[in-house]
Amino acid sequence: MTNSIISKMASIELEAKAIYEDYETKKLAHAIQLKDKLETLRLSYDLETQKQVEDLKEALAKELAQEEAAALARQQAQERAIELFLADQKEHLVDQIVDRVVEKYGY
Repeated sequence: MTNSIISKMASIELEAKAIYEDYETKKLAHAIQLKDKLETLRLSYDLETQKQVEDLKEALAKELAQEEAAALARQQAQERAIELFLADQKEHLVDQIVDRVVEKYGY
């Protein structure tokens, strides 16, 4: 009887070890599967983020080019306005300069 009890206990222990080892194997496989899935998601999100960053860079570069073109156009318009103003005022300015020179140094 003692042998049969010990034998049953040993078989129960072997069965428990088999169940535990099966559990550990499944747990490890599941952990690997989750890790792979997580890595796939990370790569997917990295690619999506990189695409969004590049799209934003492209949009900002276009906006910058437009702003630079607008600034250049404003600058050119201002320079033309100054040149026109000075051209219109040239005779008057020359007269003022001559009058001051004559006033200061005489004829």
